[in-house]
Amino acid sequence: MKKKLTLTIDDDVYDSLGELPRKVSISEVVSLFLKAMVADIQGMSQKELSEYLDSDPRRKEVRDYVIEKIGPMVNKVDGHVDNVKKTLGLKKEKKQKGL
Repeated sequence: MKKKLTLTIDDDVYDSLGELPRKVSISEVVSLFLKAMVADIQGMSQKELSEYLDSDPRRKEVRDYVIEKIGPMVNKVDGHVDNVKKTLGLKKEKKQKGL
């Protein structure tokens, strides 16, 4: 299933996307880049990710915003999940490398 998303991007990025051949879908290009970025981030250690985010003031600003606005919600959900696991007697699964 696909979802519609509106993005705001820098002028130079927009101009570069406009240079793609007509038969290439900008949505597919952006989706491909986002998937690659997510895969790269998932492969980073917490230290590497922090260093990457701290290396640019704008990335640091976005990270801080996400932590402030979304972090409490994620922590709340994590707490409920942990309670359910305890109730059901489930243990944490080990993460498989490469996923």
